[in-house]
Amino acid sequence: MDYHITDEGEIVYSDGAFVRIIRADGKTEKLCKIKLANSITVI
Repeated sequence: MDYHITDEGEIVYSDGAFVRIIRADGKTEKLCKIKLANSITVI
């Protein structure tokens, strides 16, 4: 649905049900569960 690339090169993205992150080492981590997440803002 949406994604953001951090200054560290990690990718935070939403698949509509979860917000996940792909770390610089390639590992994926679930950050939170959310319904219909369609916009990512990283601060």
